[in-house]
Amino acid sequence: MRKKQQIGLFTGGYSAEREVALKSAAYVQKYLNSKVYDLHTIDVQRERWTCGTEGYFDLNLGALILGERQIALDAAYVMIHGQPAEDGLIQGYFDMVGLPYTCCSVFTSALTFDKQATKHFLRGLVPMAPSCCLRAEDSLDYASIADWGFPLFVKPNKQGSSFGITKVKRLEELEPAIEKARTYDDEVMVEKCITGREFSCGVVATESGIRALPLTEIKPFNEFFDFAAKYEKQSEEITPAQLPRESSEKAQDLARRIYHSLHCDGLVRVDFILQEDEFYFLELNTIPGMSAESIVPQQAAADHIAPEQFVEWPLKACLAQASRHIPTSSIL
Repeated sequence: MRKKQQIGLFTGGYSAEREVALKSAAYVQKYLNSKVYDLHTIDVQRERWTCGTEGYFDLNLGALILGERQIALDAAYVMIHGQPAEDGLIQGYFDMVGLPYTCCSVFTSALTFDKQATKHFLRGLVPMAPSCCLRAEDSLDYASIADWGFPLFVKPNKQGSSFGITKVKRLEELEPAIEKARTYDDEVMVEKCITGREFSCGVVATESGIRALPLTEIKPFNEFFDFAAKYEKQSEEITPAQLPRESSEKAQDLARRIYHSLHCDGLVRVDFILQEDEFYFLELNTIPGMSAESIVPQQAAADHIAPEQFVEWPLKACLAQASRHIPTSSIL
């Protein structure tokens, strides 16, 4: 009988998205084939990485400790939204101990966690709304954005799940929105609002190549796709999106090109706004939500992909490689 592979399901984390990550991990745990993999759920916290009530992951040994057993993991299945995974920190540790992982590299994760840096990197590849980034000591130069008009979006530059985002309609709302965003991050993005229909496209590495999933159209009941719309059923999500075939294929092609350009791995989600016939890039999520109500599992179902197969694809991809690290010298 073939020996089971030992997989660490790293989840939790210490950002505002912790609870969302735990739900995503529960989805993976439900569907990953227990006949092939021994899955160990590891809760990543600042003080300690725990496994159950008594187990823990020893950072010095790079191994899982369960009672008197020391288990060498074959791979890390990463289901942490926000820090310390979507910013690349945990991947750096995994690279040092030689543990393959299911998500994007240190470079790609750190880049895409910075919304403004991602837009600079993708300039010329895809249309994007104009934006600027305020560092901790910066104040907004109103003259530089005067021609953008209102509304504007103000958001933390490095944050997910729509925490800290405000849609600003009047000048007097701008400073309070910036202060709100700064409670989540000391860097704040101010971005022109592009009006149109919002779409999302999952892209995943499979054994036969990169696959773009069917599009989802997002119709939030509120003014934009905020936390309540994402996780509290305050939106209508139509999958597959009701678009002409040519438009859907255009967005999928753009999502694949962005995936390649940013040197992504595993599963990501790319968000767009469609204005007239143009898809504007919003952002890329390197570890998208994987709970039952999340967008990407809906897209997989629409593409007739069984959840058991879908959750296994990123794991198979990372197990096929000895290392997930991409040297920055090869891509800069």
